[in-house]
Amino acid sequence: MRLSTVLLTVVVGVYACGTAAAALEFTYTRVIAAQTDRSVIEVVNTTAYTTAPWVEELVKVSPLLLAGMYAKVRRQWGLTDFTILGAALGAGFGLLEALLRYSLDADRALSRHGGWIVPDSLSAPYIPGPAEVFTSWLPSPAAPLNLGRTGEVMVPTFTHLVWTALAGLAVGILCRARSRLKPLALIPFGAAVAHHTLNNYVSGRPAREARDWLETLDAKLWAVPCWRCFWP
Repeated sequence: MRLSTVLLTVVVGVYACGTAAAALEFTYTRVIAAQTDRSVIEVVNTTAYTTAPWVEELVKVSPLLLAGMYAKVRRQWGLTDFTILGAALGAGFGLLEALLRYSLDADRALSRHGGWIVPDSLSAPYIPGPAEVFTSWLPSPAAPLNLGRTGEVMVPTFTHLVWTALAGLAVGILCRARSRLKPLALIPFGAAVAHHTLNNYVSGRPAREARDWLETLDAKLWAVPCWRCFWP
Protein backbone atom coordinates (compact mmCIF):
# COMPACT_ATOMS: atom_id res chain seq x y z
CA MET A 1 0.00 0.00 0.00
CA ARG A 2 1.57 3.27 -1.15
CA LEU A 3 1.58 6.35 1.05
CA SER A 4 0.21 8.38 -1.87
CA THR A 5 -2.82 6.08 -2.00
CA VAL A 6 -3.48 6.57 1.71
CA LEU A 7 -3.15 10.37 1.44
CA LEU A 8 -5.46 10.44 -1.57
CA THR A 9 -7.97 8.40 0.42
CA VAL A 10 -7.87 10.99 3.22
CA VAL A 11 -8.72 13.66 0.63
CA VAL A 12 -11.62 11.52 -0.61
CA GLY A 13 -12.85 11.25 2.98
CA VAL A 14 -12.80 15.03 3.34
CA TYR A 15 -14.34 16.16 0.08
CA ALA A 16 -16.40 13.23 -1.21
CA CYS A 17 -17.59 11.39 1.90
CA GLY A 18 -17.91 14.49 4.06
CA THR A 19 -19.88 16.41 1.46
CA ALA A 20 -22.13 13.46 0.63
CA ALA A 21 -22.93 12.74 4.28
CA ALA A 22 -23.67 16.41 4.99
CA ALA A 23 -26.01 16.61 2.00
CA LEU A 24 -27.82 13.41 2.98
CA GLU A 25 -28.26 14.45 6.60
CA PHE A 26 -29.42 17.94 5.64
CA THR A 27 -31.99 16.42 3.28
CA TYR A 28 -33.49 13.68 5.44
CA THR A 29 -33.71 15.83 8.58
CA ARG A 30 -35.69 18.48 6.68
CA VAL A 31 -37.93 15.87 5.07
CA ILE A 32 -38.67 14.21 8.42
CA ALA A 33 -39.31 17.57 10.07
CA ALA A 34 -41.74 18.57 7.32
CA GLN A 35 -43.63 15.26 7.40
CA THR A 36 -43.90 15.00 11.19
CA ASP A 37 -44.44 18.69 12.03
CA ARG A 38 -41.47 18.60 14.38
CA SER A 39 -38.76 21.23 14.65
CA VAL A 40 -35.55 20.64 12.73
CA ILE A 41 -33.54 20.82 15.96
CA GLU A 42 -35.65 18.07 17.53
CA VAL A 43 -35.26 15.88 14.45
CA VAL A 44 -31.51 16.46 14.33
CA ASN A 45 -31.14 15.55 18.01
CA THR A 46 -33.10 12.32 17.51
CA THR A 47 -31.55 11.21 14.22
CA ALA A 48 -28.08 11.90 15.64
CA TYR A 49 -28.18 8.50 17.35
CA THR A 50 -30.91 6.68 15.40
CA THR A 51 -30.00 7.38 11.78
CA ALA A 52 -26.77 9.33 11.44
CA PRO A 53 -24.38 6.59 12.70
CA TRP A 54 -25.20 3.97 10.08
CA VAL A 55 -25.71 6.55 7.32
CA GLU A 56 -22.30 8.08 7.99
CA GLU A 57 -20.53 4.72 8.19
CA LEU A 58 -22.07 3.59 4.91
CA VAL A 59 -21.15 6.85 3.20
CA LYS A 60 -17.60 6.80 4.55
CA VAL A 61 -16.96 3.25 3.42
CA SER A 62 -18.72 3.55 0.04
CA PRO A 63 -15.48 4.34 -1.88
CA LEU A 64 -14.04 1.04 -0.66
CA LEU A 65 -17.22 -0.78 -1.68
CA LEU A 66 -16.89 0.72 -5.17
CA ALA A 67 -13.19 -0.15 -5.36
CA GLY A 68 -13.93 -3.70 -4.22
CA MET A 69 -16.16 -4.23 -7.24
CA TYR A 70 -13.02 -4.49 -9.41
CA ALA A 71 -11.40 -7.91 -9.54
CA LYS A 72 -7.88 -6.43 -9.70
CA VAL A 73 -8.44 -4.57 -6.44
CA ARG A 74 -9.86 -7.67 -4.75
CA ARG A 75 -6.76 -9.64 -5.77
CA GLN A 76 -4.20 -7.04 -4.72
CA TRP A 77 -5.66 -5.65 -1.50
CA GLY A 78 -5.71 -7.69 1.67
CA LEU A 79 -7.65 -7.15 4.88
CA THR A 80 -4.92 -4.86 6.20
CA ASP A 81 -5.15 -2.65 3.10
CA PHE A 82 -8.91 -2.30 3.44
CA THR A 83 -8.52 -1.48 7.14
CA ILE A 84 -5.86 1.18 6.53
CA LEU A 85 -7.83 2.82 3.73
CA GLY A 86 -10.97 2.73 5.86
CA ALA A 87 -9.05 4.52 8.61
CA ALA A 88 -7.88 7.10 6.06
CA LEU A 89 -11.44 7.76 4.91
CA GLY A 90 -12.56 8.16 8.51
CA ALA A 91 -9.65 10.50 9.26
CA GLY A 92 -10.60 12.76 6.36
CA PHE A 93 -14.26 12.73 7.32
CA GLY A 94 -13.54 13.49 10.97
CA LEU A 95 -11.13 16.28 10.06
CA LEU A 96 -13.81 17.97 7.94
CA GLU A 97 -16.33 17.60 10.76
CA ALA A 98 -13.94 19.27 13.22
CA LEU A 99 -13.12 22.07 10.78
CA LEU A 100 -16.78 22.82 10.13
CA ARG A 101 -17.55 22.81 13.83
CA TYR A 102 -14.70 24.97 15.12
CA SER A 103 -13.14 26.89 12.21
CA LEU A 104 -15.21 30.01 12.93
CA ASP A 105 -14.05 30.01 16.56
CA ALA A 106 -10.38 30.59 15.74
CA ASP A 107 -10.48 34.19 16.98
CA ARG A 108 -11.85 33.05 20.38
CA ALA A 109 -9.43 30.16 20.88
CA LEU A 110 -7.03 30.38 23.82
CA SER A 111 -3.58 28.82 23.73
CA ARG A 112 -3.50 26.32 26.60
CA HIS A 113 -1.91 22.94 27.41
CA GLY A 114 0.08 22.80 24.19
CA GLY A 115 -2.99 23.34 22.04
CA TRP A 116 -6.06 25.54 21.91
CA ILE A 117 -9.25 25.74 23.96
CA VAL A 118 -12.51 27.22 22.68
CA PRO A 119 -14.18 28.69 25.81
CA ASP A 120 -17.82 28.07 24.99
CA SER A 121 -18.95 25.73 27.80
CA LEU A 122 -17.87 24.01 31.00
CA SER A 123 -16.58 21.16 28.83
CA ALA A 124 -14.51 23.33 26.52
CA PRO A 125 -13.38 21.83 23.20
CA TYR A 126 -9.63 21.21 23.01
CA ILE A 127 -7.69 21.24 19.74
CA PRO A 128 -4.30 19.55 20.22
CA GLY A 129 -1.13 21.26 19.04
CA PRO A 130 1.74 19.64 17.09
CA ALA A 131 3.43 18.30 20.23
CA GLU A 132 0.29 16.42 21.30
CA VAL A 133 -0.48 15.26 17.76
CA PHE A 134 2.95 13.72 17.16
CA THR A 135 3.26 12.15 20.61
CA SER A 136 -0.22 10.60 20.78
CA TRP A 137 -1.61 7.47 19.18
CA LEU A 138 -4.42 8.30 16.73
CA PRO A 139 -5.16 11.73 18.28
CA SER A 140 -8.58 13.28 17.77
CA PRO A 141 -8.52 16.68 15.98
CA ALA A 142 -10.92 18.11 18.57
CA ALA A 143 -12.53 16.82 21.76
CA PRO A 144 -13.68 18.03 25.20
CA LEU A 145 -10.73 19.01 27.39
CA ASN A 146 -9.70 16.08 29.57
CA LEU A 147 -6.97 16.53 32.18
CA GLY A 148 -5.40 13.47 33.75
CA ARG A 149 -4.49 13.04 37.41
CA THR A 150 -1.15 14.76 36.87
CA GLY A 151 -2.75 17.73 35.11
CA GLU A 152 -1.57 16.67 31.66
CA VAL A 153 -3.95 16.76 28.73
CA MET A 154 -5.25 13.34 27.70
CA VAL A 155 -5.86 13.46 23.95
CA PRO A 156 -8.63 10.98 23.08
CA THR A 157 -8.53 8.50 20.23
CA PHE A 158 -9.81 9.67 16.85
CA THR A 159 -13.20 7.92 16.85
CA HIS A 160 -14.11 8.46 13.19
CA LEU A 161 -10.80 6.90 12.18
CA VAL A 162 -11.44 3.82 14.31
CA TRP A 163 -15.07 3.44 13.23
CA THR A 164 -14.21 3.51 9.54
CA ALA A 165 -11.21 1.25 10.06
CA LEU A 166 -13.71 -1.32 11.34
CA ALA A 167 -16.02 -0.62 8.40
CA GLY A 168 -13.06 -1.00 6.05
CA LEU A 169 -12.27 -4.36 7.63
CA ALA A 170 -15.88 -5.34 6.97
CA VAL A 171 -15.50 -4.47 3.29
CA GLY A 172 -12.26 -6.44 3.19
CA ILE A 173 -14.05 -9.50 4.55
CA LEU A 174 -16.78 -9.08 1.92
CA CYS A 175 -14.20 -8.86 -0.85
CA ARG A 176 -11.62 -11.40 0.31
CA ALA A 177 -13.35 -14.02 2.43
CA ARG A 178 -15.01 -17.17 1.18
CA SER A 179 -18.74 -17.06 0.62
CA ARG A 180 -19.59 -18.84 3.86
CA LEU A 181 -17.48 -16.36 5.86
CA LYS A 182 -18.77 -13.16 4.26
CA PRO A 183 -21.56 -12.71 6.87
CA LEU A 184 -18.77 -12.13 9.42
CA ALA A 185 -18.44 -8.67 7.87
CA LEU A 186 -21.49 -7.68 9.90
CA ILE A 187 -19.47 -7.97 13.13
CA PRO A 188 -16.93 -5.15 12.59
CA PHE A 189 -19.45 -2.96 10.78
CA GLY A 190 -22.03 -3.52 13.52
CA ALA A 191 -19.41 -2.71 16.17
CA ALA A 192 -18.58 0.56 14.43
CA VAL A 193 -22.24 1.59 14.14
CA ALA A 194 -22.99 0.53 17.74
CA HIS A 195 -20.14 2.56 19.21
CA HIS A 196 -20.98 5.52 16.96
CA THR A 197 -24.59 5.32 18.16
CA LEU A 198 -23.58 5.17 21.82
CA ASN A 199 -21.19 8.09 21.36
CA ASN A 200 -23.86 10.29 19.78
CA TYR A 201 -26.47 9.23 22.33
CA VAL A 202 -24.23 10.17 25.26
CA SER A 203 -23.34 13.49 23.61
CA GLY A 204 -26.97 14.56 23.71
CA ARG A 205 -28.08 12.96 26.96
CA PRO A 206 -26.74 12.96 30.54
CA ALA A 207 -27.40 9.23 31.09
CA ARG A 208 -24.72 8.16 33.57
CA GLU A 209 -24.86 4.43 32.81
CA ALA A 210 -24.49 4.98 29.06
CA ARG A 211 -21.62 7.41 29.71
CA ASP A 212 -19.85 4.79 31.83
CA TRP A 213 -20.18 2.25 29.00
CA LEU A 214 -18.77 4.76 26.55
CA GLU A 215 -15.81 5.62 28.77
CA THR A 216 -15.01 1.91 29.16
CA LEU A 217 -15.09 1.36 25.40
CA ASP A 218 -13.17 4.55 24.63
CA ALA A 219 -10.34 3.39 26.88
CA LYS A 220 -9.83 0.38 24.59
CA LEU A 221 -10.53 2.11 21.29
CA TRP A 222 -6.86 2.80 20.55
CA ALA A 223 -6.18 -0.92 20.05
CA VAL A 224 -8.80 -1.53 17.36
CA PRO A 225 -6.64 -0.56 14.35
CA CYS A 226 -3.88 -2.85 15.68
CA TRP A 227 -5.97 -6.00 15.18
CA ARG A 228 -3.60 -7.23 12.45
CA CYS A 229 -0.73 -7.43 14.94
CA PHE A 230 -2.59 -10.17 16.80
CA TRP A 231 -3.99 -11.96 13.73
CA PRO A 232 -2.35 -15.32 13.07
